[in-house]
Formats: sequence, C-alpha cells, structure tokens
Amino acid sequence: NRIAYGIVGDAGPRDKLGEASVEMNRILNGLPQGAIPANAADAIRRFQAPESLLIIFTGNENRAAYPITPQRVHDQAKARLDAWGGEERLRACAAQITSNGH
Repeated sequence: NRIAYGIVGDAGPRDKLGEASVEMNRILNGLPQGAIPANAADAIRRFQAPESLLIIFTGNENRAAYPITPQRVHDQAKARLDAWGGEERLRACAAQITSNGH
C-alpha cells in the first residue's frame, strides 16, 4: 500500500487527466521518478481510482502555502493527515470500507 499527497486545483481539461493525477498514479504504482506515460492511453491505464481511497481536507486552513512545491505539498498534506489520525486511521477506514463492501 502506498500513500500519495496532492492538492485539488488542477486547471487541466475537465475530461482529461491532469499533471497531478499522472504524478500521483506514478507514485501509487511504485514507478521511478521521471517515469512519464508513453501516451494518453498509458496514463489512463495507470489510473488507480477504483482501487484508491481519497481523503480531501477542505477549508481555507488546508490551503497549500506558497510557493507551492512538490515537497511543500507532501509535507503539509502529511501533517494534515497525521493530525487527522495518520496512516493508522486511514487503514482502519479502508478496512471498514472493504468489509462493508462500500
């Protein structure tokens, strides 16, 4: 199991995968840094949405601080997840969803 951190705010096309989606799926698939999809079909094939659990922390207090960098996004999102209960709570929620079927 892997965790990927990101922000909501991709300004890409509504019906296409944005940069963050591609990068998060690279991480979730355990691919090396810089492993970019060969084409759009490859990017879609990597997409893990049906096998993923997303947590979105809303509100102004959860906005990413500028300048937005991959490291800053990771650090801030991880801190927020840890404050919520961390990986332990996330895994407990995932187990509950799996056992209930929804």
